[in-house]
Amino acid sequence: SSHAAIIHQKPRFVCLGFARAFFQMSPRAFLVSLACTAAFALPPPQLPLLQYQVDLNAPPRTRLLHAWTAFLQARGHTPFANTYQAWHLWLQQAQPELFGTPERAAITQTKWLKALTESHPDAAEEVLALSQLLLSANASEHLFQPAPLATAASLYPILNIIAKNGTDTRPSACTSSLVRLANGKVLHGRSLDYEPRDAMAQTSVLLDFHRQGRRSYRCLYVLPYPTALQWFTCLKAGAFSLSVNARSQGIFTEHNASFPELLRRITASGMLLLGEVAERAMQASTYGE
Repeated sequence: SSHAAIIHQKPRFVCLGFARAFFQMSPRAFLVSLACTAAFALPPPQLPLLQYQVDLNAPPRTRLLHAWTAFLQARGHTPFANTYQAWHLWLQQAQPELFGTPERAAITQTKWLKALTESHPDAAEEVLALSQLLLSANASEHLFQPAPLATAASLYPILNIIAKNGTDTRPSACTSSLVRLANGKVLHGRSLDYEPRDAMAQTSVLLDFHRQGRRSYRCLYVLPYPTALQWFTCLKAGAFSLSVNARSQGIFTEHNASFPELLRRITASGMLLLGEVAERAMQASTYGE
């Protein structure tokens, strides 16, 4: 197999960054295209798409440990800190009643982690393991503590309770694409359509999920997210691909719900987070299943 990263540049006022990853459904070649737009800025570095193997039979607390560790050795903890900082700023500006002061933020974060721990224990275990590893790399970074980390990674479900979301009238957020080539091969792509795009592009890796020594499926995975809150972009070779995209629109969103009501809903019996649903779907052998 082979991999590459390609940088495209267009002159604009600020460097926003744009990342699109393509999986080739048929041979094992793949590439990531990272685009960064800047005015009079130095070209961004080319980043190879790092690839790791994950054992699905391993417990949640250790399943991704080797991938996180190898990534930190290769690129450091700064992309994680930059990602969480941007997401917390977003929450603070959008929901000042929950995150407007350090005291309010701490109360909200504690309640959120408690809800995950009680009703989504695998997600909580993964958060705690990632937090411990990041703190070992930088103990002074508050955003690496379990509660702030869990809250930042839960950006979208928490933002969805805002009374009026900007995507109601102007669709945005994630975008995926499927392209069929003349030779019959299919490209499955994902763009990172929200900030911090550069930091998320740096932490996007390719994970091969194995069970009993055989690859079950392959995903483009943004490491700051735990699996239960991950935007799945995955394929099962020769069977199907799956992409989870955020759309804060329609009658099934959480607009006008209070934070206590959101906590009640995610702790309700049988309630699954998006990543948990997607992970179960990827266990299927066929599209029909």
